[in-house]
Amino acid sequence: MAGRFPLYTDADIHGPVVEALIDAGWDVLRAIDALPEGTLDGPHFERAAREGRVTVTPPHDGVTADEAGAPQWEKTVIVYTYVTDALRGELPRLRSFLHRFGRETNQREVGVELSGGGEGWFFRIKKFDAA
Repeated sequence: MAGRFPLYTDADIHGPVVEALIDAGWDVLRAIDALPEGTLDGPHFERAAREGRVTVTPPHDGVTADEAGAPQWEKTVIVYTYVTDALRGELPRLRSFLHRFGRETNQREVGVELSGGGEGWFFRIKKFDAA
């Protein structure tokens, strides 16, 4: 499906979620199908990177601030991916996806961390581009 990227789901993403993603047209590889049970995270991240897949983990506890600065606890999903220099040209597409994701899922904020070469940058997107 256009605009979608292949996924690599953490072993803790359970069957019904994976089945729903597949039914919705996503290309999903489950960690449990890729490597033996009990394999440490590193080999999973390496395989996902080799295959150009984005790693999806189960919900984690997260906190953002509301308009008044008060903490707002919520469940959040962390998505990992590795980007090579050859994919720098895809950054506009990533930006577009992040804005669409924030808009269509009614997020208060979308956080993005980019790192490499000993440097790192964290971006908070609070105002999303119009559709």
